[in-house]
This record gives sequence, C-alpha cells and structure tokens, in this order.
Amino acid sequence: MLNADIAIVRDFDDSLDVGGEVSCTFRFPVEDRCPLAATLTKAGVYRNNNDEWLDDFKEVLILMLEKGL
Repeated sequence: MLNADIAIVRDFDDSLDVGGEVSCTFRFPVEDRCPLAATLTKAGVYRNNNDEWLDDFKEVLILMLEKGL
C-alpha cells in the first residue's frame, strides 16, 4: 500500500517528522500505531461497495478536470 492509501484509514497529520516522513506505523507495534482517520468509515463503505466508490470518484474527477487540477 502507498502512504496515500493508508492515509484513508490512518491520520498522519500529527505523526510527520521534520523531513516529512511518517513516524507512526500502520499496524504493529500497537503502541506506535497512527490514530484512526476521520475517513475510516467511508473507506469501509467503499470496501464493500465498488459502485459507490466509482460514482464518488467520477464526481470528483470531473470537478478536478473542470478546475484544471
């Protein structure tokens, strides 16, 4: 998994060191684990419903293309 994938379920905001590296872990050791992200619930929905993910992705992609991002 990429950091971008993990950031959907784990919050890196308070875990970045001076160089921008993530200083917490995804799973183990438990005491160093990154806190859960606010988007965890949505990730669970997408995990079980690919059509919803595709609909949301399409909506955001269109917005990005319209705004030139």
